[in-house]
Amino acid sequence: MSSVIEGYFGPKKTLRMKAVAYQRDLKATAHLGYEEKFAALLDLCDEAASGTFEVVIIAYPEILGDSEEELIRNLSLLSDAGLLLVVTQKSPRIVEAANVP
Repeated sequence: MSSVIEGYFGPKKTLRMKAVAYQRDLKATAHLGYEEKFAALLDLCDEAASGTFEVVIIAYPEILGDSEEELIRNLSLLSDAGLLLVVTQKSPRIVEAANVP
């Protein structure tokens, strides 16, 4: 697991919570099965029961799935673990589409 950090979250950035960053290499994991592809996320959700952190930070939505099914499954996994999710950037696909003439 990544290092736990403390920060302020919520709409007004007033809620002090502990967070952990989750990342995966999209290209390297694209052809793996679900359990292997998201092993670190599954471990992270198991560890959440310890109360060490309340928030998971990801760079952009695709980190949680290569398909709609994986995305929904992983959002549900985070919810079941009682974790909040912070997404720091737009999808690279949306940014690329906006730059196409």
